[in-house]
Amino acid sequence: MTTARTSNSQAAPRTLYPPLDFKNIAAVALAQAEALVRQWLPDGKRQGDEWVALNPTRADHSPGSFKVNLAVGIWCDFATGEKGNDLISLYALLNDRMGHGQAARELAELLGIDTGTPTERRQQDSPKWTALLPIPADAPAPPTTHPKHGQPTSTWTYRDASGQPLFHVYRFDPPDTRKQFCPLCWCRSANGDTAWRWQAVTAPRPLYGLERLAARPSSPVLVCEGEKAADAAGTLLPDWIAIASVGGAQAARQSDWKPLRGRRVAIWPDHDAPGRRYAETVVQQAKSCGVLDVQILQPDQLDATLPDGWDAADALADQWPADRLAALLASSTETPDPTASSQRKATLKIIEGDFPELCDAAEAALVEHEPNLFQRGGELVRVIVSRAETVHGITRPGGKTLITTIDVEHLLDRLNRHIRWQRWSSRKGAWTPCDARRTVATNLLARVGTWRFRSLVGVVTAPTLRPDGSIIDQPGYDPVTGLLFVPHGAAFPDIPPQPTREQGRAALDRLRQEVLSGFPFAEPHDRSAALSAILTACIRHSLRSAPLHAFEAPRAGSGKSLLADVVSLIATGATATVMTFTPDPEEMRKRILAVLMQGESVINLDNIEGPLHGESLCTVLTGESFSERLLGTNKTATAPTVCTWLATGNNLTLQGDMTRRVIPCQLDPQCERPEERQFSRNLYEWIPKHRPALVAAALTALRAYIVAGKPRQSIATFGSFEQWSDLVRSALVWLGEADPNQGRARLETTDPIGTKLSGLMLAWYATFKTAPATIRELVSRAHEKDWIDGRETRAYPTLHDTLSEHFSDPRGDISTRSIGEFLKRHARRIEHGARFEPAEKYGTRQKWRVAVVDIDALATALRSFSSEGN
Repeated sequence: MTTARTSNSQAAPRTLYPPLDFKNIAAVALAQAEALVRQWLPDGKRQGDEWVALNPTRADHSPGSFKVNLAVGIWCDFATGEKGNDLISLYALLNDRMGHGQAARELAELLGIDTGTPTERRQQDSPKWTALLPIPADAPAPPTTHPKHGQPTSTWTYRDASGQPLFHVYRFDPPDTRKQFCPLCWCRSANGDTAWRWQAVTAPRPLYGLERLAARPSSPVLVCEGEKAADAAGTLLPDWIAIASVGGAQAARQSDWKPLRGRRVAIWPDHDAPGRRYAETVVQQAKSCGVLDVQILQPDQLDATLPDGWDAADALADQWPADRLAALLASSTETPDPTASSQRKATLKIIEGDFPELCDAAEAALVEHEPNLFQRGGELVRVIVSRAETVHGITRPGGKTLITTIDVEHLLDRLNRHIRWQRWSSRKGAWTPCDARRTVATNLLARVGTWRFRSLVGVVTAPTLRPDGSIIDQPGYDPVTGLLFVPHGAAFPDIPPQPTREQGRAALDRLRQEVLSGFPFAEPHDRSAALSAILTACIRHSLRSAPLHAFEAPRAGSGKSLLADVVSLIATGATATVMTFTPDPEEMRKRILAVLMQGESVINLDNIEGPLHGESLCTVLTGESFSERLLGTNKTATAPTVCTWLATGNNLTLQGDMTRRVIPCQLDPQCERPEERQFSRNLYEWIPKHRPALVAAALTALRAYIVAGKPRQSIATFGSFEQWSDLVRSALVWLGEADPNQGRARLETTDPIGTKLSGLMLAWYATFKTAPATIRELVSRAHEKDWIDGRETRAYPTLHDTLSEHFSDPRGDISTRSIGEFLKRHARRIEHGARFEPAEKYGTRQKWRVAVVDIDALATALRSFSSEGN
């Protein structure tokens, strides 16, 4: 049905004003500049010839960026770049950005300047044209040229929710002037004539993209400043509905924003001052319509060199990759109401002697009104989005959701944003506004152990599992697990509540075929190990502990680091945080604490060259928390260990206890130049676009195993990681994959500690059997000589060779001290069915003996070990 927007066709009288003397009005205002700005900006103060104040037209909390020169009248907001040449333009800014003429007339009246008497003149009656919405089906084709601007360079059609055309917007790019946008409507005049007219529809105007909103009622919305930018944003971010408003930055208040009610909204403004003002206006309009939440994207956080006017269309032309777009979505900033200072939720009066009660009340106000304030590991923390950086051997990509400690300054900011503070003024005899005392913030920070703030375990950016197998799929804080789910606008598909085994296999097939098909896995269990890493990262917060997944290959360029990033891209939406491994125990502990304190989800120890080992790394893999002294303080911090650890290296070797904490995954491209191989798709771009479906596939596979009752699989127990083995590992085997733990036996043969201990144990047993002996006796036997056929030979050559190989000092002599320290460190560790145990002492010297645990395993090892001491 065609409807018409009508108005009174009778011409209204028009008010005519005499011409204004702008120069005189500005001069008179300048002569009273200080008195005027004191009235307009009462919170400011004079500094030399300048009046320094907060900009009341935006959420300004940093005095110093908004200044008025009292000598010449010019003003500037250095934070936004907005400026003016006289006090008329300042008056216009401070009064809802009214027109320059209206501002001059009102200011003249304020200053007592005579501007003449206005007159009224009735305009001649002329036909009043009203746009018909939607465009009737029998309307003729619209014109293809404009009478003044000529041929358009672009045309966009606005449609209603059903897809019916409402009106068109044409863009013209004249050679000698700036671009022009002209709406074209099918109109009817007051006398019944119809025609195409170059005019806008009356407010409230429909949005560009209403049909997209109707087709996808649950998808998040991305608001752009123009139609071209919206179309580009829709191409770049297909999971979002990209829309725009007619008239762009100049007419945002004239649009009907009610279709956004109940939606998650983000705004991608043009990179200039009008763009920022447009975003602020849309925030106000969206909040008044009842959106779920609204954020403003900050592309300049990713690239500080963006030119003025840069928008989504430029991002498309610049071919922004998927990982950068993901970082852009994560760059959104809070959108506080510009009038929030007058709408603070609580009022507190500072009364001498009531300081503890004042702090209690302040904490209660923050608990109720500040959503981004938590306690974690004895610290008050908040959630932020990272920028790309490398600090102390830790490389983080931009756009990662991290946890950071709250300091006094930030807590003061929160206290002043949410609470209206007052103190008694004896001079005025009344309660007067003031700022929060710094001592309140320091007191709150010191209340470790008694805070009422919510406990934060970690942050996830995708649905995940609770320890009981149920699904966390609602954004926000989950009190059961202490997890904060921040989807950053991504729309994830529903996980089947009762998936079958066939659905689980199909989900696993999707990960295997669409993500892992291009990787040269050496064996089927290596592919299963890669799937294990993906599943582990997606549900790591539901597991008490999880093994490290190590990706190794015979040479560089085989895809190890790419595979690590694939795991992270699926689980977190960003590439893995890279941490350099160091054999320095103290430095390694500092690095581990740093990444855990910030809530990192996936950490890659990339390009390891020496053996991977370390007590702190072993501790963090099997423990549920990690404690270490904070750098430069005597304070100890504790953080949960809920992160997925990865490692990459060429012919990677593990040392000591690391061999039983790792799931190996071997890549073997079987070619001389593996770096020249090509994947069928660019996974860095493809995964972010399809991440919601990939996460759903991972959770579906695990849920299928859970709802089936977690049937027990015929696999050996994996000590220290029983919960992980009973879920992730068993689910893979149940769904038809090889045991991901199968490759661990290969790692044990390359363990230098294990090799050293095995050699010493077999040589010792071949010499002494199970009889106890001191280390000095052992070395003495190694040096014993025999005469055979007139030649001097060693009586125990294999023992001598073993000790010389593993326990020589810098001079080449066998070191009894080195052997003793090694035995103390690895006593009771079983290798080949036997272990070293301390026996009785001989004076002050410790005796050692080999204790047999499995005689068959020991016999098998001895058959391949040659010794003349038998």
